[in-house]
This record gives sequence, structure tokens and C-alpha cells, in this order.
Amino acid sequence: MTDTINNDDTQLLKIVFDLKQEFASYKKDTDDKIKNLENIISSQEKELQEERNKNKILIETINTMQEDHNKTVNIMQKELFDLRQENKHLKKVIKDKDNEIRGLNKRIDKLEKENTKLKNSFSKNSSNSSKPSSTDGFHKIVHGLRKKSSNPVGGQKNHVGSTLTK
Repeated sequence: MTDTINNDDTQLLKIVFDLKQEFASYKKDTDDKIKNLENIISSQEKELQEERNKNKILIETINTMQEDHNKTVNIMQKELFDLRQENKHLKKVIKDKDNEIRGLNKRIDKLEKENTKLKNSFSKNSSNSSKPSSTDGFHKIVHGLRKKSSNPVGGQKNHVGSTLTK
């Protein structure tokens, strides 16, 4: 019986020893996997932190751009308001100038008629109207400005005539 117990104990010891080796191997594999997972988690945490930093920078950039956009919109709205006010003023000025131009055109027409009437009146004298010669004034009458030629009166020598034949 002791042989059986010893034999059973030996087998049991052998099983325990095998289990301890298996457990040690399993523990080593598990520890290696845990270290790999911890390394992966650590690198992913670093990447995540980098992404958070990038996102933070992007959010700050977007906020800055939004502020700039709002400032630009406010400036443009003010300029638009100013331009509309200026446009209203210029329309009023144009309307006033148009009215002034119409008045000046009427006055020009009236003055042109009066000028024509006066020209007609001043251009008349005793020779081209029924006005008496006493209204002509003291104007020297110029008869001709042509100077006398040294050639004799009538046809010139060596000139071929062009008369009709009988």
C-alpha cells in the first residue's frame, strides 16, 4: 500500500509540478500580454492627448475666426448704413440739381429768344429795312477793299476770247 501511496503521491507531485510550470508559463504569457496592452494603452493615451491638444488649438482658432468674422460683419453693416445714408443725400442733391438745371434751361431759352430778337433788331439798318437813315448811326461805309490793278480795263492781250460765232 505504501507503494501505491508513494506512486500516487509521485504522480500527484508530478501533476502539481506540471501545473506549476503551466501556471508559470501562463503567468509569463499573461504578464507579457498585460505589458503589451499597457504599452498600447500608454501610446494611445499619448495620441489621444495630442489629438485633444490639436482640437483645443482648432477650437481656439475657430473662436478667433468667429470673433474676426463678427467684427468684419459689424464694420460692413456700419459701412452699408453709411453708404445708404450717403446715397439718400446724393439722390436729394441730384434732384435739387435737376430742378436747378431745368430752371437754368428755361432761363437759357428765354435769353436765347431775347438775344435773337436783339440781334435781328441791331442788324437792321436803313439799307435792309424800313428804318430811316438817321437811325444808322455814324458808321463809315467801306465800299471795297480791293486794290486797283495795273492792267488796263477790258480784255487783255494774247487772251483767246470765247464769243459766239455768227
